[in-house]
Amino acid sequence: MSRGTAPPHLQQVGTAERTKLTLKAGDFEGATGVYTQRVTSTGQTYDALVNLPILSASSHINVYVLWSTDSTTTSNTATWRLRYAAVTPETDATTATVAVLTTAIAADAASATANTLQRTAAGVIDAGNVLEGDMLKLRLDIASVVGFALATDVVNLHSVELEFIRAVI
Repeated sequence: MSRGTAPPHLQQVGTAERTKLTLKAGDFEGATGVYTQRVTSTGQTYDALVNLPILSASSHINVYVLWSTDSTTTSNTATWRLRYAAVTPETDATTATVAVLTTAIAADAASATANTLQRTAAGVIDAGNVLEGDMLKLRLDIASVVGFALATDVVNLHSVELEFIRAVI
């Protein structure tokens, strides 16, 4: 390395990169499981407060829910609902009102194989809704089900993935 050249791990400065952040079930308030949370009713909410890296100003945030069920009936569906609020430390209350996603998470069908890890289609938070310095408050629940009897069918939350573009530094 010649004098004046940054070490290789610092030479990526100025490069935006796609980043994925995973929150396991235990990261959500109200969850009793560390890696898996059984959901027994619609509207049962789980909250999390997430400190994000600096986002690119043009980056939207894609949100995915990873879940499973013991059901093998492929016509059974779960519609996961994630709402959010941008919370500015020293300014906003953690009880801030949550907003719906710009693009809601679509209903996701069970697999023909029991306990298959399912990944929903992306829900989207549009660019500009979470600013530099904001933390992200998330509220997750199952809004509705078709075919499932949540009292008897096992439907598990495993994690939530956030995918975004980190800011150029």
